[in-house]
Amino acid sequence: MMTIATPAMRRAARSSEYVKLVAGFAMIYLVLDRSATWTNSLFGEYGALICVLVIAAALLVERLLFGIASRQALGALGFGRPSGRGLLAALFISLALLAFFPFFARVSGQPLALRDGWLWIAFGVLLQGGIAEELLWRGYLFRHLRATRSFWRAAAIAMLFMVAQHLLLLWQLPLPIALAALVVALLSSFPLAHLFEAGGNTIWGPALLHCVIQGGLKVVVVPETYLLPAQLGWMVVSVIVPYLAFLARRPARALQPAESAPAPLVGVE
Repeated sequence: MMTIATPAMRRAARSSEYVKLVAGFAMIYLVLDRSATWTNSLFGEYGALICVLVIAAALLVERLLFGIASRQALGALGFGRPSGRGLLAALFISLALLAFFPFFARVSGQPLALRDGWLWIAFGVLLQGGIAEELLWRGYLFRHLRATRSFWRAAAIAMLFMVAQHLLLLWQLPLPIALAALVVALLSSFPLAHLFEAGGNTIWGPALLHCVIQGGLKVVVVPETYLLPAQLGWMVVSVIVPYLAFLARRPARALQPAESAPAPLVGVE
């Protein structure tokens, strides 16, 4: 006998999906946060280990909560082949951001230098702050939200999760820096989500840009007396410049969620 799902049944099914989504997010986030804290990986020293742990946690979540096999889950999480459009946009924006440092050095009259071992720091930050974090925020959270929502609504809901996580910085950093970091997290979520879709639903573009935003001041040494202006200036450009991402168009198939207006559910008894 055919039965049409009632509104109450739809709400129950949707609530169940929300619970799974939040539970999966919490599991992956805890692996990312605890592994970074326990290893004290402030400069990506243990970026490779953290990245592997986060990927394993995400694959486990997709398997246990959503029934997706590991091979398919890797592609769904954003480890597919990127489109040239999204990757080039991320590279262009990253270079535009990095132009801040020679500009700051010229304006301040202070020579800037690269930190010793900067190449390894950049690589560690790419794995930890780029790939691992983008796997959580875009590959997992935004992707699941986007399946049944418009781009802007999915990105806005994902942003709320990010705000909640970054509120912890208010107790860990000087207030101006913590507030600026919160604003960066809030506003950068939209261009990073756009790059995820412009890159063919892959994390490579947003991971590169996220790495640059997070790692710029970790690889460049700024004199102590100019550190605060450099930090605030970097956060300002990190909010504004990434919006150049919207010059790269998302594929037409990504402009609408897969189920923007779900049809009545039909079951068989």
